[in-house]
Amino acid sequence: RSPRREEKRMSVVVTLRKAGADGRALRFTVGPTQKDRSVGRLVKLFAKKCELPSSGNLRVVCAATRRPVSFSEEVASTDLVVLVASGGGLAACVITLQRESKRKRHVAAQVLPRLSKGIEVSAVDGRDSEALTAAMRGLGISLAPSYARTCTVGQLGCACSHLKLWKSIRSTTLVLEDDAVLLFDFDFEDRLNQLLEQQVPEEDFDVVYLFHHAECEPSTLEHVGPHLVKGFPTWGTVAYVLSERGARRLFGRLANTIHDKAIDEKIMDMAHELTTFVAIPNLVSTAGVRNPLQPVHLTELGSTVWGSPRLDLSIDDE
Repeated sequence: RSPRREEKRMSVVVTLRKAGADGRALRFTVGPTQKDRSVGRLVKLFAKKCELPSSGNLRVVCAATRRPVSFSEEVASTDLVVLVASGGGLAACVITLQRESKRKRHVAAQVLPRLSKGIEVSAVDGRDSEALTAAMRGLGISLAPSYARTCTVGQLGCACSHLKLWKSIRSTTLVLEDDAVLLFDFDFEDRLNQLLEQQVPEEDFDVVYLFHHAECEPSTLEHVGPHLVKGFPTWGTVAYVLSERGARRLFGRLANTIHDKAIDEKIMDMAHELTTFVAIPNLVSTAGVRNPLQPVHLTELGSTVWGSPRLDLSIDDE
């Protein structure tokens, strides 16, 4: 072999990551041709050597950065981690504001690749007065005068986005907003599945919060499992698992009614009507603003709720 051809060959470690199993590493010598250097070809070889049924349920990330890697990419001079989807995964919807390109990139790069059944759902844009008005009318939402004077269009868009999604839910679903940060690296989905299967009472819950504000925690937490406590009122709708029953209850109470506060506070008011749990510690964080007092420049994605304009009262005239 010529020295030039030898220089183009590289050694890549491919590691298998599977729920409940230790990683298995195989070293491949990647050939010089374009075909031999594609990630897809490498993963097919890996699946065959590991005696996996197929490569269809595999995802690939860079071992160093955890950046998702497409099967069509060339293999770079780095090691790869192959992730095996476990148990099919939970249906997941990521509510995404389409005009926010930075949030869309975050969802595409950091959220959807970590979900085996994740889809993007368009948010109701509160800054689009026609879309907001139509959504509010379609959901039967009217505003108490005091709230109409103080709320932002972002708060109303957020409420409409969640309500529209609840109306469509027919099975237990993971709901995320577009600033969600999935913790525990690529083990997130496995941890969530284990939490739901082993600690949440089967078919007897409405909401499981995966993100909560620490200042909302009561002095005493009532554990029902190692990483699960009985629910308590908490701000935010960044990340939660909603059962079909929970979706019906929330939609039934918060559609076709008068809103006098933000959607998360309306849910907090329903604490005595719902069966809720909270994951301890959080399985999800946020790249957005956590509260109105937090400086926007200290966050990656800012806020589309508190940073939005006050409502034009004419929207509530009819």
